[in-house]
Amino acid sequence: MMAFTVNKEQKNYIGENKHRTDIVIIDFWHYILKKYSSSNFVISGSEVRSGWSWICWHEVTEAVAFLREATDEAEHDLDCPSYLGLTKGLSTIECNLEQTRKHNDLDMFNCRETQNGSTCATMFDANIQNNGFGWTRIPFGSLPTRSNKFTCCDKQTFVNPHGKIVLSIASSGIASLLLPGGPIDEYPCCSIDVGSDLAELINILELIIWDEAPLQHRYAFEAVDRTLRDVCRRNVPVAEQQVFGGKVVVLGGDFRQILLVIPSAPRSEIVASVINKSSTIWDACKVFILTTNMRLHDPAIEGDDLIQMEQFNNWILDMGAGRLPAIALEGEDEATWITIPDDLLIPIVDDLIEAVVSNIFPDISNRLHDISCLKERCILCLTNDDVDMINSHVLTKMLGEMHELLSADEICASTDNLEEMQIMYSCEFLNTLRFSGIPNHKLELKVGAPIILLRNINLQKGLCNGTRLVVTQISRRVIEAVIITSTHVAEKSFIERIDMTPTDTSWPFTFKRRQFPIKVCFAMTINKSQGQTFNHVCAYLVKPVFTHGQLYVTASRVTSRTGLRFYVDNGGKCDNNISSNVVYKVTIRKNGLQLSFCPRPMTEHN
Repeated sequence: MMAFTVNKEQKNYIGENKHRTDIVIIDFWHYILKKYSSSNFVISGSEVRSGWSWICWHEVTEAVAFLREATDEAEHDLDCPSYLGLTKGLSTIECNLEQTRKHNDLDMFNCRETQNGSTCATMFDANIQNNGFGWTRIPFGSLPTRSNKFTCCDKQTFVNPHGKIVLSIASSGIASLLLPGGPIDEYPCCSIDVGSDLAELINILELIIWDEAPLQHRYAFEAVDRTLRDVCRRNVPVAEQQVFGGKVVVLGGDFRQILLVIPSAPRSEIVASVINKSSTIWDACKVFILTTNMRLHDPAIEGDDLIQMEQFNNWILDMGAGRLPAIALEGEDEATWITIPDDLLIPIVDDLIEAVVSNIFPDISNRLHDISCLKERCILCLTNDDVDMINSHVLTKMLGEMHELLSADEICASTDNLEEMQIMYSCEFLNTLRFSGIPNHKLELKVGAPIILLRNINLQKGLCNGTRLVVTQISRRVIEAVIITSTHVAEKSFIERIDMTPTDTSWPFTFKRRQFPIKVCFAMTINKSQGQTFNHVCAYLVKPVFTHGQLYVTASRVTSRTGLRFYVDNGGKCDNNISSNVVYKVTIRKNGLQLSFCPRPMTEHN
């Protein structure tokens, strides 16, 4: 039975736009549906108001074949829409289909921010003109915003309808949720056989999108560069002399945000690890700058509200670029302390944790089932100890039974001198160990509490490192939770215990902990919040920030100025209305190029 899902709004839209080629074709389908109700041909529709895009592209070939048979009989039917011009025959319809496809591909792109569309078009033109080879690589410099995520998705949508193969990867968990690919390994392996299927796939790739590039060591990019040169030179001999083997590679990221974490590394080593310090790759790059903060962008605001939003946006950008007026405290060589506006400060009180919690989670005991409250609010801290303290405090304020879930800790059998290590380090001692990125031995949890994943579980279902969920049921072996972020919002998931081993430890043994890969997330570290978006954020700063971009990441998580608060307690060292703002300015400047441009006005016509 022939079926085409069209609601009343879509029918009105068709009637008002009959001059459009794509609408004419859709209206012709209505005629076909009435004429051939016994047909078994099925066209699926959607709620998208964009003309021919209602019909799935993969069915266009079958649709044309059906039209070829139907047109002969419909050509002389008086009930058939006269404006279609059936005397031109099927060739006209097929031509319109092709024109409509191209037209809507471009319309779909133009509906995005103008700057994003032009950037994508430039990169796509580069791909077409050079067949994917021999073109300057195009890294994607961006603002502290979600603009680069939107644009990366747009680039894939733009290229794929043209039959091109695109590979999208991300250096962080949250970014990978927004791209239909996955995160790269922390230590990428480039041992690819030039005769393998993977090498064949690489050779036919038209575009590689690598998001969150500043979070990856430049050695990883250089390893991929050498690998692509080697793999592609069999088909294109000149690829050996071209960066990334002549492939178009888009590197997305924001150099103002927190950079790659290298434990105990000095500032010079961290700076040297950034991609723009690689002379092999960066000198061959063409940089595009996004200028619209998608978190703050709201076409509905105007007048004084728009001016205030632009001022707040500029303040965040200046903070990230190290352009705000700063002072140096006694004994310090570098001026890093900036003034926090009074309206963003929470007053110092005796019960500081309660002051912060009540500001961000008001009346939490009576809002247990308010998912939006848990999704849109968070307290950001510098250390995991502060995070655990705040999370524990909020859990006690929640109604319901407290569940204690204990881990199983052991020394891995692969450890040298295993028996000796087991005697020296008892199980009770192992339970006291805490590691970054590993849940603690005792996990306290209540139904209704928000949690965050610490491991990649199932990327296809949106269960990635950084995904936030709300607990709905708790048992000893399985936790049921509902996703509240990413692309799978409201989907129910089941989380089991898994074995986890810290990647970097100073202990003389290999440690393994079997526990649920989650953590309560009323509060989280500033580093963990990178990539998240909230309506209300409070920065809990009882210690000064200690690395590049931390204060900037905190301020840029929110969607409005009214949603940002700071609790600053400098312990009598200085006034509590100033905070340290560490910025490695050398990472956002390269060869005289300033990557921190001021934004344009955030108005609708932009």
